[in-house]
Formats: sequence, C-alpha cells, structure tokens
Amino acid sequence: MFLSCLCVRLVMKTDDDAFVNMFSLMPRLHTVAVAGVSSKTSSSTLSTSSSSMLLLCNVWRKVLVGRSGKWRIDKSVWRYDHWPTFCQGIAFIMTMDFVASAYQTVHRVPRLWLDDVSLTQYWTTLLSAFV
Repeated sequence: MFLSCLCVRLVMKTDDDAFVNMFSLMPRLHTVAVAGVSSKTSSSTLSTSSSSMLLLCNVWRKVLVGRSGKWRIDKSVWRYDHWPTFCQGIAFIMTMDFVASAYQTVHRVPRLWLDDVSLTQYWTTLLSAFV
C-alpha cells in the first residue's frame, strides 16, 4: 500500500487555508528528530507509542461540545458535554508508520463530520499514542 512512500519520514496534514512557516518548523522538527524522545509543552504534545511512531499536534483537552452555532452537535450525535482529548485538525505531523497504522484503522472510526475529533481522538486512543 505505502510502497512508494517508504523513504518518507514525516507527513504533514494541513487544512487548505492554513499557513505553515517552514523556516520555523524545520529546525523544530530537527530538534525532535535528534532528541528521539517524546516531549510535552503547554500547547502541543509529541506522542509516541513506540520508538518511531509519532503524532505531533496541538492537543485540545476538555473542550466543550458546541450546542449552537456553526459547529453545533446535537445530543443525539454526541451525548457528552465535553469532547475527548483530540488533535486540532488545522495541522498535524506524523511518521509514516503512524500513517500506515492510522490508515488500517480508518474503517473503524465512528462517522462524525468533525474530523478533528473523530479521527485523531480515535487514532490516539486506538494506538495508545498519547504519553
């Protein structure tokens, strides 16, 4: 499946309206690669469930579920008042082994139109990626 991507070390997913400052990002990624360990800051988590499987993202915790407005979710869709921990969907960076594992699990993801919550929360739970 991912045979043509074997030499790729990292994959970045961004929204089409996101700006990425590559001159700032690349030195940070180099630091992560050299360190080879998981680290946490106040706004992001580098998550690992093995020595190489990584998901780097802006982590949202204890976010209230919106019941009105553009992003509203009815109680029949999600009965809880808070979302589980998830990655903000505007951008995240993954290693290829994480991408391959996530791809294998995508058919098990409950259908929810908020992909930030449904995909990344499910992947990180399934893969035990948060440390």
